[in-house]
Amino acid sequence: MVYLVTLNMKVAISRLEIKAQILNILERRGCWGSCQIPKDTIINWLGKKVLDNGKSVSKVIDDLWQDRLIWYHNKQETISLNPHRKQEIYDYIDKYIT
Repeated sequence: MVYLVTLNMKVAISRLEIKAQILNILERRGCWGSCQIPKDTIINWLGKKVLDNGKSVSKVIDDLWQDRLIWYHNKQETISLNPHRKQEIYDYIDKYIT
């Protein structure tokens, strides 16, 4: 279990919810296929909210890649969503983000 810091309160957040947050960020920014965002940027954004400073966020990104929901580009420095799994990504976001 990872903890999310919100308004000086600690809220428990699971790895599944972190995955959904990453997918949601990429989807909102339109990062499908060839449109990419740096991996470090995602780690920094979520690392400010998660207590372990993004170490688990990096592992979750690797899990998403193994599940083939995201693609790596530029020697694994940038990531984007897999457009072939669009419906699966939307379902995952809807399931874990309220």
